[in-house]
Amino acid sequence: MKIAIPSLGSELSSPVDNKLGRAENFVIYDTLSKSYEVLENSENKSLSQGAGTKTAEMIIRKKVNVLLANNVGPKALKAFELANIKVFSVPEGISVEKALNLYNEGKLSLS
Repeated sequence: MKIAIPSLGSELSSPVDNKLGRAENFVIYDTLSKSYEVLENSENKSLSQGAGTKTAEMIIRKKVNVLLANNVGPKALKAFELANIKVFSVPEGISVEKALNLYNEGKLSLS
């Protein structure tokens, strides 16, 4: 399974980015291999409008199963729903690793 998390950096210790469409990066964590890749969001974050839906499309193309984020707009949320990607809310101010741990512990709620 693949889990996407908007991130301010490129490490698991990086803070979760409070934005989705204008997030700096996305950490795509693979639960089977226990590895991750970093997906830059430079193209979408500079859009004057539609950044959320364009970012959602980018994440959907990566075959992600779950998104952990704390601010997903209604259009992006609908795109994830249509792609059968579950979106869970995470608290502000935590690291990517902490978000993954909270998800694994079943402590996050669906958006």
